[in-house]
Amino acid sequence: MDIGKALKQERLRLNLSQSQMAGNVLTKSFYSKVERNLCSIRANDLLSILDLHNIDYSSFFKKLKSENSNQNELSETECNNLLHSAYYKNDYSKILKLQELLAQKDTSKLNLNSINAQIIIIKAAISNTLDKIPENKKEYIKRAIFETNNWTESSLRLFAISMFIFNTDDINSILKAFLNNIQDINSISKNKQKMFSAILINYLNYSLNHTNIVIKDNVYQSIGRLKSLRVDPKNCFAKIMANYYQYVLNGDVAKSQNILNFLKANGMSEIV
Repeated sequence: MDIGKALKQERLRLNLSQSQMAGNVLTKSFYSKVERNLCSIRANDLLSILDLHNIDYSSFFKKLKSENSNQNELSETECNNLLHSAYYKNDYSKILKLQELLAQKDTSKLNLNSINAQIIIIKAAISNTLDKIPENKKEYIKRAIFETNNWTESSLRLFAISMFIFNTDDINSILKAFLNNIQDINSISKNKQKMFSAILINYLNYSLNHTNIVIKDNVYQSIGRLKSLRVDPKNCFAKIMANYYQYVLNGDVAKSQNILNFLKANGMSEIV
């Protein structure tokens, strides 16, 4: 909080007018400008006003310190933006920028385990060394995924991008945890829906090549979650893919092929 806001907060707490707050220290006009951050107040004048109204120095300056700390606070949104850009654009510079910010800024409110786990995965993805991630780092990533039941966009992204470095048992158990904790996909934010949908589609694609070792209940629940998405243009692809995997499971070759043809005709041949 800046000085002007802090003074205004104290004035309102004391139920004083600007003229009363300024007392004989400042003119009402000048004091008004201080509150609006149009003018700076001298240190001696500030202390005089605090003394005039018996405002505790320590508590007042703690407010200012708190604001400065917040300005130095690294937000989850900023981290997510850098991670997203690094992963989807193969931009290693974004990882370096994030690591620099993590070293410089206040990270007390961040889930550092999840962020660092994503950095490990994205670095490996950019350098095409996903298959060379050491076992101890894989364990670290798994712990980061399982350390909370309150799945954030960050933790969902972590599993989405790291899914295929794990063995089938790990994939099945992690997905089951997600399904158990996100019963209603429409109850989570749009960004979380997007990440969760990507996880489910990846899992369904994985299941086609591992039919004997995936958990069938996970497969059917994944399809059900995708099909339950609200009718919304942003959910079209996920709902189409849910139908595709449903047709494949039911052995309906004609309908599944129709969907593949539709996707190819609309420039999505790379994903089919």
